[in-house]
Amino acid sequence: MTRKTDTQKLSPQQETALDLLATGANVTATAEQVKVSRQTVSEWLNHHAAFQAALNARRRELFAENQERLRSLIPKALETLEGSLGDERQAMAGGSYSQSGGLVRLARAKRLDSR
Repeated sequence: MTRKTDTQKLSPQQETALDLLATGANVTATAEQVKVSRQTVSEWLNHHAAFQAALNARRRELFAENQERLRSLIPKALETLEGSLGDERQAMAGGSYSQSGGLVRLARAKRLDSR
């Protein structure tokens, strides 16, 4: 099969498929959504240069957007983690146990009961 050139426009179905695939949908789900066969989507992926280029560009765009979002969340995530660790230390020092500590105690008790 010959490769199509990058100058060809994408159909509305291909545009929709592009967005679905770029956001993680598989070939089967994409085909169902755009009402084409799975083979058609596979052909777009493997033999349609304009589709491939557009998909790669969209993935790069999404990656860049999510990378910026992740960077912006790092300070808040670290504060939350530090707060959680501080709460855990206080709970252990005060003689109370976290949920995970309670589960460990429960597992030990069940083991002892089964002996």
